[in-house]
Amino acid sequence: MPASKSFTVVAEDCWAGMLYRFLYRPYMTPFAGTWIDPTTYLDFLETLHLQPQYELEFYRDDRFAYPTAFFGPARVGFMHAETRMIAQQSWTRRMARCKLAQSHVKIDFRKEGFGEHDIKRWNKLKLPRSVAFIDQAIADEFPVVHNKLIVDCDTEFFATLKKSLSTFCWWRWLKSNGGPTHLTAVDLYLNRWLLEELQRITG
Repeated sequence: MPASKSFTVVAEDCWAGMLYRFLYRPYMTPFAGTWIDPTTYLDFLETLHLQPQYELEFYRDDRFAYPTAFFGPARVGFMHAETRMIAQQSWTRRMARCKLAQSHVKIDFRKEGFGEHDIKRWNKLKLPRSVAFIDQAIADEFPVVHNKLIVDCDTEFFATLKKSLSTFCWWRWLKSNGGPTHLTAVDLYLNRWLLEELQRITG
C-alpha cells in the first residue's frame, strides 16, 4: 500500500494496531492491542512533543483480567497480554522502533469519558498529523474541532474501524503532516482491498 514504511500511530484503542496489520508491517507503536483510559488520554497527548521516556508502572485493577499500567499520565490496558512480563516485553520492543514525538494521532470523541473540556484541549494542541472522530451531534454542538472526521456509526470498535477507514484516505494521511483527506474515485477503488481484508479479519 502507498504509505510510508516508518510511521508511528497513537490511538486510545486498537485502531492503531489494525493499521499495521492491514499493511503487514511491524508495530512501530507501543499502542497495539491496548486501550488508553479516555480520562487520561489528553494528559498524555499534551506530552507527546517531548518524546516521553516514561517507564511503565504496573498496578492492579480488579475490573480487568489483563495487565494495566501507567505510562506517565496515561492509564493503559494490555488486553491481549496474559502477564505483566509479556506486556512489558512487547512494549519495550515496540517503543524502541517508534518516534512518539512525530506520531500520527487518532482520538474518538464519541467515546464515553470525553467531554467539552477535552475538545477544547484538543483544539488548543492543534496536532498536525491527527484525526478526531466525531458524530453529527458533536459537530452541531462544536462547529470547530481540529482535524475532525464525522463517523456516524455505532461506537463498537470494528464498526468504527470499518466506517472510519472507508471514509477518509488513511494511507495519504500516513504520508502527510496534515489532517484527514476524503477519498477520491481512485482511493475508493483501492479501498476495496481494505474492506475485503477487514471482512476477512472480523468475519
